[in-house]
Amino acid sequence: MTCEQKPVVGWIGLGAMGSGMAASLVSQGYKVKAYDVYPPSLKRVAEQGAISSSSPRDAAKGVQVLCLMVVNAQQVEETLFGKDVGIAEILENGASIIVFSTVPPSFLVKVAERLDKLGKNIGLVDSPVSGGSTRAAQGQLAIMSSGTPSSIATARSVLESLTLPPQGGLTLVGERVGIASDFKMINQVFCATVGHRAPWSIRPDPTPKSAMTIINKDIAIVMGEARRDHFPAPLSAAAEQLYTAALAVGLEKEEDGLVSKFWEKLGGEPIAEQGTEEEELEKARELVVKPGKKVRKVLLAAQNADSRIYSLKEVLKKAGMEVVEQGKDADAVIVSDRSAAAVEEVLANILSAGLSEGTPVILTSNVLPSSRLLQLAAEIKPLQLIDAPTAGGYKEAKGGSLTVFASGETDALSASHSVLSALSTQGGNATNLHFIGGGAGSATKVKAVNSLLEAIHLTVTGEGFAFAKHKKMDIERVFKVLSGGAARSFIMSDRFPRIISGASQDEPENTVSALWNDLSITLAEAKQHKCPFFLTQAAMQQLERLYSSGYANADDSSIIKLWEETGVKI
Repeated sequence: MTCEQKPVVGWIGLGAMGSGMAASLVSQGYKVKAYDVYPPSLKRVAEQGAISSSSPRDAAKGVQVLCLMVVNAQQVEETLFGKDVGIAEILENGASIIVFSTVPPSFLVKVAERLDKLGKNIGLVDSPVSGGSTRAAQGQLAIMSSGTPSSIATARSVLESLTLPPQGGLTLVGERVGIASDFKMINQVFCATVGHRAPWSIRPDPTPKSAMTIINKDIAIVMGEARRDHFPAPLSAAAEQLYTAALAVGLEKEEDGLVSKFWEKLGGEPIAEQGTEEEELEKARELVVKPGKKVRKVLLAAQNADSRIYSLKEVLKKAGMEVVEQGKDADAVIVSDRSAAAVEEVLANILSAGLSEGTPVILTSNVLPSSRLLQLAAEIKPLQLIDAPTAGGYKEAKGGSLTVFASGETDALSASHSVLSALSTQGGNATNLHFIGGGAGSATKVKAVNSLLEAIHLTVTGEGFAFAKHKKMDIERVFKVLSGGAARSFIMSDRFPRIISGASQDEPENTVSALWNDLSITLAEAKQHKCPFFLTQAAMQQLERLYSSGYANADDSSIIKLWEETGVKI
């Protein structure tokens, strides 16, 4: 498209995002008439080639496309219809207004109705953006848009110019306003709770990304819509309280990826890395353990022989190991029980089982806090306790593909290497086995973090897709759009197909009771360290509801059942 063919663009709102977007259009040959209430912002964009406008009405005169990147719905309404500003009445017939601001979907529906009453065929394009100020200046944002075909046609060149490759992308999600904001709202349910922020927290860099105030505003929109519809959204509610608390302790100027600083304000240790990248990578390396002599005979010690024990027997047999009944015949022991009391009793009797000195005792159950495991490691000497909690479901257990976190004395880890490998890498994935330094208890700490993330991601997946269904959205399309961006998580991708199809309850892949148990240990660890968990407690309450509703032994994708009482059927 030549400069002569490009529409004249009016731009109102030159904050961190808006200024970059407007400047990007100028660099691509657009005539941009810009305005902002803050003169320095307007001056900076004018220096990059935009036309400085004296008022919103001045910026709107003679344009085919008017872009709004203001703070909130109130500013959108004031700009378009305000008594002193109201620019809708002076726009050309057939012009299109693009609202890039994240605002409530229901608000935009009302704006479209008011524009229609003017009788000027003014189109409205609902276009919330994602990507941060750096990508805005590069014209590489992710934008979801909805509106009538004629409105989109008028605005399309501008939208495409702001969503350039390699990072940008334009997704048209519907033919009426509000749909794109619905998509953005569901996206923010995930981003506010499970967004890709860990790298920012661990190694902050000076590149502007996404402000704490913005995500706080976005999750407030989610909760506003949820309250309007009387829709329960406990994880989003917890996220809103967390970000509000973060702002209250002075973090309003921070990136949202640095919300971890909130816990520092409570006396927690900073998680940001202090050393060079090479030094931190070296510290993060897993323990290197050389395989010892292959274990031939394994004793399975458990009070309750359930499906897990039968799976263990089959997996060990497949790995060429014999399951024995007497301790005197065993080269290694696996302790696997569902309760702390049962594990304690088994370990209390382990010294009288006739085991040879130094025999590794592999505890795969995640039922005891790390501090107790340290004590037990000393109590069962001269046997060697291996702390080896697992992650994965029925299918992974049956196929020898569990994720195993193992910690203990290095020589004991070496001696038990073949058993741990049989449980984790027999299915062909060598990365399933993780050796954690620090002795017994360290693996349980890693598992605690894993369980925390798994529970939050699971419950948010249920909440997000239930809300989308409540909004009468095509949830398979929602999944397709969201799974390609920052909202994506492994849990979303893994559980969504089960949510849609209905997981087998005869052979559940991951049970509610197992996750409930794991999260109980995580919360016990947190309480011991006086560490408050907002989203984790909300996730636990959802699991409690599911458990008490008769789904304890069901696949955890049944989390979606919690919204059936609100009329949501998936």
